Amino acid sequence: MDYSDTFTEIFSGRGFSNYADFEKATNEFQELTGLRFIFKRTFLYPTGHPHRATLVYKSLHYVCSESKPRTGTGCEASFTVGCRNGFLYVSKFHMMHNHVTVKRTLDRSMPERMCPYIGLFLAYIVITDYSSQFLQIFPSLVFSSLSELEDKMEEFQIKTGCMYAKRHTCPWPKDDLEHQDVVYKKFAYECLHYGYCKDRDVAKSDRRSSKTGCKSVMFVTCRNNQLHISRFDMRHNHPVSGCCGYVYRRNRRLSPRQLSIIKELLREHQHEFALKEYIQSAFHVYLTTADVRKLKQKLQPKRSARRLLGLTLKSLGSEGYAEILTDEDGVDRVISFTSPFLVKNFHFYPEVVQIRELTGAAFSVYHFSIIDRQLVSRTVMFSFVLDQGICGTFASVLQSFKHLMQSRVEETETIFVDINSVELHEIRQELPQARILFFQDSVLRDVREHLKDVTVLHCDKKDLFQHFFNAVKTPDSEAYLASLQEIANGSPAFWNLINEIWMPCAEQWAGHLRLTQLTFGIENRNSASLEHFESVLKIHGSLDSCAKRLLELAVPNKQSYEFICKHDFPGQPDDVQALLRLLSEPVAKVLLAHIETMQTCSEVLPDLSTRKCCCSFSLQWRLPCVHLMKTARLAYIPLPSLLKGSRWLEHWPLEYSQVSSAVETVVEGDVELDLLSPTAKLLKIDMQLQNIQEMVVSADSAKFKRRQQELKELESRWLREDVALPGTSAGGPSE
Repeated sequence: MDYSDTFTEIFSGRGFSNYADFEKATNEFQELTGLRFIFKRTFLYPTGHPHRATLVYKSLHYVCSESKPRTGTGCEASFTVGCRNGFLYVSKFHMMHNHVTVKRTLDRSMPERMCPYIGLFLAYIVITDYSSQFLQIFPSLVFSSLSELEDKMEEFQIKTGCMYAKRHTCPWPKDDLEHQDVVYKKFAYECLHYGYCKDRDVAKSDRRSSKTGCKSVMFVTCRNNQLHISRFDMRHNHPVSGCCGYVYRRNRRLSPRQLSIIKELLREHQHEFALKEYIQSAFHVYLTTADVRKLKQKLQPKRSARRLLGLTLKSLGSEGYAEILTDEDGVDRVISFTSPFLVKNFHFYPEVVQIRELTGAAFSVYHFSIIDRQLVSRTVMFSFVLDQGICGTFASVLQSFKHLMQSRVEETETIFVDINSVELHEIRQELPQARILFFQDSVLRDVREHLKDVTVLHCDKKDLFQHFFNAVKTPDSEAYLASLQEIANGSPAFWNLINEIWMPCAEQWAGHLRLTQLTFGIENRNSASLEHFESVLKIHGSLDSCAKRLLELAVPNKQSYEFICKHDFPGQPDDVQALLRLLSEPVAKVLLAHIETMQTCSEVLPDLSTRKCCCSFSLQWRLPCVHLMKTARLAYIPLPSLLKGSRWLEHWPLEYSQVSSAVETVVEGDVELDLLSPTAKLLKIDMQLQNIQEMVVSADSAKFKRRQQELKELESRWLREDVALPGTSAGGPSE
């Protein structure tokens, strides 16, 4: 097909004062005819020549895109452009094509846009042009080695934010020693957004691709054992800036040395966002969260299959007493489990929850416990974290805790944890109503470790620790501030550490601030010994056997009580003795010590209707203080009634011969309870328990014994009933 007439109409006798006008006319011709021409040979004006900025080229030779015999039709159509008197002219042309083209008319009414089909070139919209910056960085377009060219290209990419990749490489043979420095015969640097996606199916038009049809490219050829930049185009149809280079994957790669450092950090179970911040600050590499997650999967040991769960965990899961969190590959990440007996423990004492991490296993194990009326820690849940470091893992543990405890989680007022800012944030998010406090032993242990690292001159470290110890334990705000002032005067370096590390979390460890919420005794809130649980983790390798043994230790044997009635407390009035008999022995000692130390009653007005007082003892222990007792006596109200609804009411152990059927008048028959679900049965009997407790605290001396028997009978049916764990005997832990 002959396109000579169309070509002559556009180019004949026409000179172009700059290369941009000539390129626009060339694109118009290609658009009208459906043809496509490519560079064959180009000759640039030297750097510094007056025509370099306008005409750019001294001469150009275009050939048809189908000219290659191997990939095209061997078309011989071509045209040559030369420079004369400061203008670009077409010196000769041949427009006879041997292939069919699609002729398209130019619709001036349509908006200018880029078309994704090869051969159809609409107006190319230039967003950014870095031609001037390119010429500044590349004063010479000839290089003696590939490394020299790559250094210049790296400098250009860093300063501009452009990203290029090598394409269409044609290397010299490896045994060619003459060209070992230049490496390639020819290649091209293409913008990462160069061209269009190969799959242009209309049905997949919404497919995501980085290809935007950008034309920015740089062609490099080898001549005389040197690399020459034959032609280039630094005009982009997309935004480019020096600050957006991190969005490209190439700039988010780590070196082998950096990968080895990250691999060491993964052994310490670092969280994802902590790794992300460390990489950004240490290596100045901006990784996304998805990049960090893939990096962890790459560096951590591969697990070929999902962990197999044994009978115990499977049975607990089917009964709703275990939750298993898996990742997208089906690998277990978090396993949380409990038992019916432990859930009932939480339902009776939901106010304070203690969370401690057990040691001795290859994975992390969290131990959840509560404080019972004997002031003893009781286990309510265990959680195995098999893939520590994943962001949000501890939040998943807390969610499992909320699901497994079934109800009364919103009544949790105080949570004791070890020092961990990540877990604090997740606790506040999952349990916003709870007050977070640190274990005193963990705070003091952390202080000791920092004192070892701090260089303290002319100061006794023992005195510094004693001042901090006083600040942690004192209930007096003035003494608290005085202790901090002593630290500031004694060692400015240690005071700076306190301001940086502990003062932002002062409300979690400062003793005098704890009195505004329920704590049940600052002195007693260091957790009980957990060595018996940790020894299980060291012995049992299987998850299932480990979980089974932990539950056996957490669920005690059925206790055989001897009836011991606390008849009197020497030196106390009868009404106070009646009040103390309703409490467990440890709590009765706490209340008795409060009564003996508060000989002179301060002017505090308690609220008798709610049985609450604003004094520190009542806020801390939720027990009747001397102010409530004094007000109750003036109102002729029996002191035992102050314990109505209290968590401290004792369940008295009675002899089996004294148990009568009096409880049948209060508790419905077994048939009705058997028809209820476990959760509904728990709520039903819990309501009945509260009714009996109210009758106990309001009973006179004649009915007091019978109410004790009723409460014990209900206890034998619900509170102390045998609960057989999956794979264990009903009588207690198997030896």
